[in-house]
Amino acid sequence: MTPCLIRALDCAPSVLSVVSETCAKLPNTLYLISGSFNVIFLYTLAFNIQTRQLNVTGRTGVFGPHSYLAKNAPIDRLYTTSFAQPPTLVSWYINWREWDAYGRYPTLEHLDTVNTTSTPAYIALTSSYIYSVGGPTGAVHKIDPANGGFGQQIQQLLYVDADQLPFVDKTRSGIRNGTHSIELTTTGFAFAANLGRNSIWMYKLDRSSGKLVFLSENKSFREGDAPRHVLPSPNEKYLYCATENTSFVDVYEIMNDHLEHRQSASILPPGLDRGNYRGDTVRLSRKHLHLRPHTPRENKHEGHGPLTYLFATTRGTTTEYKGYIAAFAISSDGLIVNPSDQTPHSSLPLHSLDPSKEKMTRNENIIFPASTFQTPTSGGQANAIELAPYEISSCATPGGIADAEWMVLTDGEQGLILIVEWSGKRGSFKIISDVLLDAGVGGNSSAKALPSVALWLA
Repeated sequence: MTPCLIRALDCAPSVLSVVSETCAKLPNTLYLISGSFNVIFLYTLAFNIQTRQLNVTGRTGVFGPHSYLAKNAPIDRLYTTSFAQPPTLVSWYINWREWDAYGRYPTLEHLDTVNTTSTPAYIALTSSYIYSVGGPTGAVHKIDPANGGFGQQIQQLLYVDADQLPFVDKTRSGIRNGTHSIELTTTGFAFAANLGRNSIWMYKLDRSSGKLVFLSENKSFREGDAPRHVLPSPNEKYLYCATENTSFVDVYEIMNDHLEHRQSASILPPGLDRGNYRGDTVRLSRKHLHLRPHTPRENKHEGHGPLTYLFATTRGTTTEYKGYIAAFAISSDGLIVNPSDQTPHSSLPLHSLDPSKEKMTRNENIIFPASTFQTPTSGGQANAIELAPYEISSCATPGGIADAEWMVLTDGEQGLILIVEWSGKRGSFKIISDVLLDAGVGGNSSAKALPSVALWLA
């Protein structure tokens, strides 16, 4: 199934007369799907890149709140975790056959539901297998060749001793004290972030069977970090990890059978009490930015190629503390660039930071973000981000920024989904549109639908 066709006619005629060929290839509308922590719906949203407006266009009844979503490469299958009991995973067919005045739009059709031992929190995919983890267990499923949904479970992953499994919490509450996410690399590694054991589990992917072979359990850099989300660097030399309890992004070098710590960066600006925040997601920019050399001394990154950005988020522990989005410059080697190393003639924004004022327990300097953005609320359980799939430029957004990049932000406090614009050259974030999910759900006029993760489709 081919997702939304991209045609020149998808751009508004008034814009086509003045925009470049690149803009003419962009769709007029980008679609998103959002899950929720508390209601039994998946929400379809449409973001119009000409008007820069986000709207809820529909909702689909589901089987328990769907907290995490993953799509396949053709964007015709959606795989979701569920807070239903017993614990389950659910797959959906993304139907692009429906048309309206603006072109194709997606609808969802249920494919199948499979049981798991514990409530799942996260899903990662290959073209043939589905990997999920949550709390004390994880699972590996084949992709059903007949319908593209969940096929046979070929492996169960354990994060507790087998004799303890009957006695540990296997509900959604168990996620807080167990495994929270899993990510794969194209080089054949898998990494699972385990909050409860304060560690990252490393596996080798057996490509012939799809199973994961355990290599090592790597303790987090600090006691009590609680690794939450991991993400490989673009060259897959390093692994980025967001810690929930301390709001750091730690950078680990991926060795043959273990991880070695290389850097620590703060998601928070200097001076804040880390006990008031909870680290959340890490995501990579889809654009690259070149440094501009000035003098031999200042040009220490010359020859290292283009830079990209790593984004990380944190949430307030209560509504008193608003969350943050942090942007970090990443060199082509995959390491985080310290803003204090940059020059006034760099394309990167500068801040008056003194990393030596905040030290870690092992006498390492902390790297602070190139830019931070305080979110409108604490973020609740969410404050998760996903980057838009297209390189959007000012030609596609009248009045926009030339190097604009969009991300969707989910607010689990007020029930908002927001589109945030990031400019690497300006080092700035800006909210350009937001929409409230259902209010008054379940017949309760004060109840809100609280979004978990929103996924860009096309």
